[in-house]
Amino acid sequence: MKTTKLILTLSVIIALVSAVLLVITLDKYGITGRATDTAYANLTISASASITFTDDTCDFGAGAVDEVPDFASIYTGNTSTVNGSWTACNGLTATNDGNVNLTVDFKSDVLAASFIGGTSPEFKWIASGASCVGVAGITSLTDVTLTDQNACDNLSMAGTIDLDFGLKIPENAIGTHGAVITATGTAVA
Repeated sequence: MKTTKLILTLSVIIALVSAVLLVITLDKYGITGRATDTAYANLTISASASITFTDDTCDFGAGAVDEVPDFASIYTGNTSTVNGSWTACNGLTATNDGNVNLTVDFKSDVLAASFIGGTSPEFKWIASGASCVGVAGITSLTDVTLTDQNACDNLSMAGTIDLDFGLKIPENAIGTHGAVITATGTAVA
């Protein structure tokens, strides 16, 4: 029995010494069988300048100039027609549907003489909208142009800009006419 106790005691001492030596060795050389590495996640979001007409048709329909005076006036800003039988539309609305603020320009493919005809016609526009946080360009009725005309220096994302028309239609104008209006949005630097 004494021998058994001696062997048991020596076994416990050897086990304790082995455990202490193992801890010292692991501390000195580190734990083996474990590896680490790092990785990266990258994301690039591109700027997207985009503008679309969300209200893209202004149809005045058919009409005629009253006998007196010798011209009719149409203004889409308040949908009024004076001395004529046309129906004023609501104008056009362009929306910044990109992810950057835009400078917005408008141009037409025709001028008053081609769009309306007759003697001394007028084809004018005016731009408005609370989403234009920069300098607004076409702030009063201005002759429509064939080249880009600045309407807003800084149209906010998801912002809208309204384009209204003022027409003067002489009594000698006839025919069916149309104009293509182009909106150009350029990212604000």
